[in-house]
Amino acid sequence: MSSSEDEALLRQLSPEELKELGEYIDPEDHMLPAGFRQVTQTEKEPTGPYDRQHLLDHMKEEAVNLEDEDEYVPYEKNVKRGKVFVKRSKPKSPPTEILDLSDELLAALDNATDDEIADLASLIGVHGIVYYHSDDESNDEIEETIKDRRRKGIVKYTKSKVNVPDEPDNDTDIDKTIEMLKSNNPDLKVINLNNHKEINDAKLLEVIKALSNNTTIKVVALANTNMRDVAALELCDALKKNSSIEELNLESNHITTVGLSAIVATLATTKALKYLKLSNQSQSHGTRLEEQSAKILENNNVILKFGLTFTSPGPRQLVHQYLLRNNDFARVKRVAEEQE
Repeated sequence: MSSSEDEALLRQLSPEELKELGEYIDPEDHMLPAGFRQVTQTEKEPTGPYDRQHLLDHMKEEAVNLEDEDEYVPYEKNVKRGKVFVKRSKPKSPPTEILDLSDELLAALDNATDDEIADLASLIGVHGIVYYHSDDESNDEIEETIKDRRRKGIVKYTKSKVNVPDEPDNDTDIDKTIEMLKSNNPDLKVINLNNHKEINDAKLLEVIKALSNNTTIKVVALANTNMRDVAALELCDALKKNSSIEELNLESNHITTVGLSAIVATLATTKALKYLKLSNQSQSHGTRLEEQSAKILENNNVILKFGLTFTSPGPRQLVHQYLLRNNDFARVKRVAEEQE
């Protein structure tokens, strides 16, 4: 029905009918108090102004005068009524029996050969025993013995056929690297001092100070070099002056939150650094560093990879979004350059 038809119907109602209709209509506005949504239906005359103390006294008097109901089970002092709780006892484990071997059995085991012990182990179901053979046995005898042991459940140790060589030591000449940095040698693009055994605090500071005025270096890898906050703060000053470093790896060091916060703060000014790795430090960092990283990366459009272990989901998600944005920008720029 339209509003005009509703108004026509309302004009046909008498004042008494309109009043009765108003008692059943709810404005359906949850913002209004209940007293305004529904008209009062109390027909009793007001008894007077509200007196809180008088009401409390009346309620106390009614409670005192109210007789208690008779209890189903009369109360008796020191007598428990109802079901009594009994603590369930734990099942006792059987005592551990110590195997007592006789002297004759011990003497037999001492004089038994390896083959006899292996046969005994297969009978009692002990697997994983390594079979040792003497040098006098031929290859055919060894193979036959191995097959026989396998049938009885004995497992022979076999050496892996894949020879994995140990990782070679980092043989980078630190003094030569420092000289090339100071002379701004154009052939020096990458510095890799990861896991270097001869690196110390003095040499590390020399390398970092030499980075300040260098314009050719692109990659700096200083992972596991025992770097501390002193060297980290010195590196921050070098990053502010250096405009060529694109990748920096500082993982597995002893940098605290102070040094990490200073390094992250350089991302607000540097426009060359694209890859930064700070994970796996000896001390855990707090959520304040994570929030700082998210705030700084919001205005940084250059960084493409940011290595830091996040414990808070909020900053982690924000940093992930900013890195996706920067990688999209880099991809669009790269495609435009290829088309030109």
